[in-house]
Amino acid sequence: DLDEEDDSLVADQHDDEKDDLQEEEFAGDLEEEFDDEDLLLGVSVVEESDPRSDLTEDAKRRVRKALSGSLRRQDVLVHLNNLTLTGEDMLRLRPNQWLNDEIINCYTTLLQERNARVLEDENCTWPNSHFMSTFFYARLVSTKDGEARYDYRSVRRWTRKVDIFSKDVLIIPINHENFHWACAVIDMRKKQLIYFDSLGGKNTTVLGHLQQWLRDESLDKKKVALDVEGKGWEQVFPGSAVPQQTNGDDCGIFACKFADYYTQDRAFDFGTEDMGYFRMRIVAELLAKRAC
Repeated sequence: DLDEEDDSLVADQHDDEKDDLQEEEFAGDLEEEFDDEDLLLGVSVVEESDPRSDLTEDAKRRVRKALSGSLRRQDVLVHLNNLTLTGEDMLRLRPNQWLNDEIINCYTTLLQERNARVLEDENCTWPNSHFMSTFFYARLVSTKDGEARYDYRSVRRWTRKVDIFSKDVLIIPINHENFHWACAVIDMRKKQLIYFDSLGGKNTTVLGHLQQWLRDESLDKKKVALDVEGKGWEQVFPGSAVPQQTNGDDCGIFACKFADYYTQDRAFDFGTEDMGYFRMRIVAELLAKRAC
């Protein structure tokens, strides 16, 4: 094991490398030109098991190309199932930019594929997880004249191909009033509905609607009344006990990382200082179409 001094040196070196990478990515001066096909080739990180691993040199070139602004904004950079990301979408991962639905949905699709991949190993202890689209909650609860209206019928068919009650964890991205991203989690193992918010918010309305959805889903799909307000079920609001943003731009990255870490049963050991690196890594993983 490294002693405390060595740990500090390694951390400082890694921070310096991340800073250098950020400066490189956004300098706007591309030293190397390569075919656009290269954007989708290769792996993205040196060590897949490390959530802060350095990007490979190829991945750095791909990230630099995608974020340079040199690609046409309407060009499709990523096809992923029925989802696409354009050059304009990818620019949302530059610093000080808000994420959109397309970025978050493509990223959680990669997390879904990762979850299925790692669970093929019978020794894997990760929770069996299912990731909902950003549009799920917006369809479940619409707002008209300032009033939230719950409508189970709007999403009844969304789970026709998945038994949510066979899952350990459900991830539901939440777009709060179209200006702030949070991450709701339903943990079937713990009988908890959890609201992770990088601004410390405690949205009881969202979790109340998700409780109602669980009841309706159980009645519709299982023909069984599920008592999610009793038998040990609880709403959990960690508030500021989870990593918090210090700007107005990184809520989407925090929401993505809450989903990423929770579905690995990994502690939230990141902070606002990691957001620049996470933006780079998400770009690299999207282009490689593989979450690590």
